[in-house]
Amino acid sequence: MKLPNGFGTVYKMKGNRRRPYVAKKTIQGKQKAIGYFETFEDAMACLVAYNRDPALLSPSRTTFSEVYAL
Repeated sequence: MKLPNGFGTVYKMKGNRRRPYVAKKTIQGKQKAIGYFETFEDAMACLVAYNRDPALLSPSRTTFSEVYAL
């Protein structure tokens, strides 16, 4: 699946892993992992949510109760 430029990427890592899919986004010139997931669909949903509102997953603005709710 081709995504737009600057959107990010989802791919499967090698090996036998519990969460083999990773969602990554280029932030300030470096690729940062947004999260690790069990399915491709979960990783893509997280990437779409991140692109809608990057502050949602920003560690400096997120409280523990918000993380627990997610």
